[in-house]
Amino acid sequence: MGWVRVIALFLFFSSLAYAGARTDADEQLIARVCQSTAPVLVVDNFAGDKTSGQPDVDLNGDGTYDVLHGDFVAKIIEYDGHQVVKAQTPVVVVDLLAILQPYLNKIKSGELKISRINFSQGFVVTFDMINQVLGLPIDTVNYNNVYEKRAQVLPALAATYPSFHLMELAHAFQELEKLGVPVFAAAGNSTFREVNVYSLLPDVHTVGALNLKGEKASYSADNSTVTIWRRGGILTYSVDGGTGIALGNHEKSDFILSTPQVPQSLLSEFNGKDPSTVARQIPDKIEAANNDDASTFFDLAAKLPKGLYNTSDVEDHSLATNPDQAHYIKKYLGDYFYMDGVHPLPLVYLHNDPFSNLLLIQQGVQTPDGRQYRNVNYGTSFAAPSICDGERTPEQYAL
Repeated sequence: MGWVRVIALFLFFSSLAYAGARTDADEQLIARVCQSTAPVLVVDNFAGDKTSGQPDVDLNGDGTYDVLHGDFVAKIIEYDGHQVVKAQTPVVVVDLLAILQPYLNKIKSGELKISRINFSQGFVVTFDMINQVLGLPIDTVNYNNVYEKRAQVLPALAATYPSFHLMELAHAFQELEKLGVPVFAAAGNSTFREVNVYSLLPDVHTVGALNLKGEKASYSADNSTVTIWRRGGILTYSVDGGTGIALGNHEKSDFILSTPQVPQSLLSEFNGKDPSTVARQIPDKIEAANNDDASTFFDLAAKLPKGLYNTSDVEDHSLATNPDQAHYIKKYLGDYFYMDGVHPLPLVYLHNDPFSNLLLIQQGVQTPDGRQYRNVNYGTSFAAPSICDGERTPEQYAL
């Protein structure tokens, strides 16, 4: 009986050691690439190409979008002291290999020196779809075992989605692995329901997102392909008197963007107050003139006199707003917003605490060095470029 217990304990602790082996290897790899002086190849959508689409990152938290995703990702990498080579992609990527091939050729020939490749594009499929393609019972392949079954899953998906050229891409990534150029990919923002198919490819190291408390973010994909965890929320601040935006602890501008400063007296006026006592109603004339469903949130907001307004009320009278943007404004920016009667965009958004029913100030709060907090952008696509932030994957999340 005693030997059985000894063997059981040995197997238990051996399993614990193995559980962290993949993460430990990836963290050692990260330590190497982060010391490299070679640039990072960033595969994303950037300004200056007709396939890039519209800006989709709100730097200063006014609800409008200021820069393209790739430009924001590149800045995160540059923030940690690395140069960037930009590989332009459309918003929706089908044939990633075609985009990468010119760069792969230059890397193989020695013409281009690259320390690592970063891409946030996701080709995500549900586990239900994977099991259907494989002809397996539901939940046979799941979040817990998809990495171990990748040799079975990847060829089946390649046959189902031939335009993605997955097996050819796998071969290209094997070549990169031999050349010592690792690929770091965003896990995706789909919790346990889906997997980023690119995470099944060789030489790909997948990064999930931590929230601002250092815990796994609720939105982050979390499956057996994810070995690395980094912050997924990037804080932005207005600096240089409101003429620029800085990421994190930067004191100087990372982006040039005019953002009106929020008077601290204004924050004191509303913080901790019952919104019903300080919010204004939309004036009748403005409300009547915007009942044709043709106005956007910002069209209507620009017409409002100075004061604090309920975000939902304004959204209800501005149905021409893009639904995703309306959701973003209400859910992530605030339940109320303030117009100063001068600027055409909201000066500041405020949250209504569901427990106390009082207003909470976040935007505009000033740091000791004079910067004003403006926004936080979330996503695993911001965790992947943050691998060199000096932090390691929390021990409890290691694989």
